[in-house]
Amino acid sequence: MDKIKAPFRKVADVWVSTYFGEKATDYNKLLTDPKFANSRECPIAQSLRFFHWEFEYPEIWYKPSKVQHLRPGFSAITTNPPFKATKQIDPKERQYFWSTNHALLADELDYFELI
Repeated sequence: MDKIKAPFRKVADVWVSTYFGEKATDYNKLLTDPKFANSRECPIAQSLRFFHWEFEYPEIWYKPSKVQHLRPGFSAITTNPPFKATKQIDPKERQYFWSTNHALLADELDYFELI
């Protein structure tokens, strides 16, 4: 499957690279010639390692009929590192944090901070 996606990924890499200074005078040829697209080197893309969600998770973006979902994307976001409620922070530390950042916080609300 990666071999099939490769020329499309290269086209996407070149397109995104133009926002970082890449010159893409051959863009039309990339779109019409898969062999050329597959051989196209893109140093900016190799350096920045772009991630193309549509290629990595096509089932999220497209229906089995290859039509794009009306509202594609993920329904949840998982984060790392673990978090802890402000009520679980040592009272002295919590008081210091609130006294120095009161504009950002309100007493006894479950805002979360990094442990």
